[in-house]
Amino acid sequence: MLVNWQLRYSNEDIPNEQPSNKVVKGSRYWFFRHWDDEELKVDVVDFTRLLGVHTIERRFLKFYVSQALRVLPDLQGYDLILSHSAQSGVFLALLKTLLGKRTPPHIIIDPGSFNGGREKVLELLPIRVSLSSVTGVIGHSRSQVPFYIDTLCLSPDRFRIVHVGVDTEFYYPSEPERSEDYVVCMGYMKRDWETLLRAWGQLEPGSELLIVGKEGLDDRMAGVRCMPYLPRSRLREVVSKARFVVIPLPYYTYSFGQMSLLIAQALGKAVIATRVPGLLDYVEEGKTALFANPYDIQDMKKKIDFLLTNREATNELAREARKNVVSKYSEKHMALGLKDAVDELSKNT
Repeated sequence: MLVNWQLRYSNEDIPNEQPSNKVVKGSRYWFFRHWDDEELKVDVVDFTRLLGVHTIERRFLKFYVSQALRVLPDLQGYDLILSHSAQSGVFLALLKTLLGKRTPPHIIIDPGSFNGGREKVLELLPIRVSLSSVTGVIGHSRSQVPFYIDTLCLSPDRFRIVHVGVDTEFYYPSEPERSEDYVVCMGYMKRDWETLLRAWGQLEPGSELLIVGKEGLDDRMAGVRCMPYLPRSRLREVVSKARFVVIPLPYYTYSFGQMSLLIAQALGKAVIATRVPGLLDYVEEGKTALFANPYDIQDMKKKIDFLLTNREATNELAREARKNVVSKYSEKHMALGLKDAVDELSKNT
């Protein structure tokens, strides 16, 4: 499995590290722990750590050349190649296409619709060429289906949609009496800070807005405090004490934002999120979360004010949110969905 983030390799578990970010000797990696194949062995490879190489690949090339070159010599020793995102999958797929190699099967888990869902011909050309050697694609939202069919010209038998899942055993609600008078906004990338802050600035003074993961954003504003990125145990504690969570998102057509939503809901918190395509599968509006219209300051203010002044409605949203995550969006649900998708797509080989 090729991933587009940095891994920590260790002989012992690292409790505060996200499961996707750590490879522990003797333990199954991330969602593979839910697969029942006793003979399963997974080699996990991240990007090259050399700073200059990584910077060029990430900022200019937009895909990882060195990562593909590291695995290419041993390619035929594997039964399956999984790539997480186009960054880690496209160049390897292109090499396989140019070399005429169709084995082993290569499946790309695609959270970002390859090039962010853009339809520029010059960007799509190498992707379309590389996809001829790709066994299948797994997306995380049904909003990606038109892009796969209309833009990438994939037939329905070459892609599957598997929803993101979160570790509901780790992210578990704390006792209600621990709640404090603040609202949490979590995340440091792809957030619509302007809409949130302008909406918050129009509310009557009272609760505090705590922004986690984005230091120095606007902590001079009355009623707003910023915190740095937090380890997951500390994040769990901070979110557990919040009244509710707000996730303001810019409007993109590709799939993103689900993990923050699911973490908050797994912790038993009501959530206000921007209505973007990537979240439509995950929310039953008014029952498991509230949607605010994209870039709509007044609608965001209205939704925040509603939860600030209606504690029972907030508590009901929180209860339904937790139930929904446990029943549909746990890490195990995701893992088993990925296993089924891999099995089905591999039949195309």
